[in-house]
Amino acid sequence: MKRRDSIVDGLHKLRERIGRAHDFDADRIAVTIRRHEKERGRGDTRVAPKRAVRQKKAS
Repeated sequence: MKRRDSIVDGLHKLRERIGRAHDFDADRIAVTIRRHEKERGRGDTRVAPKRAVRQKKAS
């Protein structure tokens, strides 16, 4: 039998609470998340893609 993980249980409760507050509408949830990120100055973070490096073929 698996042991219960209090952190995972807490995340599930949080997800349920957020979902209920937004009628489980993904678009409404996303808008709220973006608004919170903007208010806290954490939104729109972009990381430049890394260049792919070709591997040399083994002879």
